Amino acid sequence: MKNIKSLLFVTVLLFAGSLYAQPPAFEEEVNDVEAAPISGILYAVVAGVAIGCGTLYKKSK
Repeated sequence: MKNIKSLLFVTVLLFAGSLYAQPPAFEEEVNDVEAAPISGILYAVVAGVAIGCGTLYKKSK
């Protein structure tokens, strides 16, 4: 029971801070530009999956 209360307390502290971190709303007259493509993230995800699969394969032997 003590662990559940501690976990709940930490969770509330983490989420309470993020509620105040929200940016203000934009005005309607803002000229938005398209977001830049981030192609490097795809390579990082593929590399992470490959490393993870290799590690799991070695542990299963």
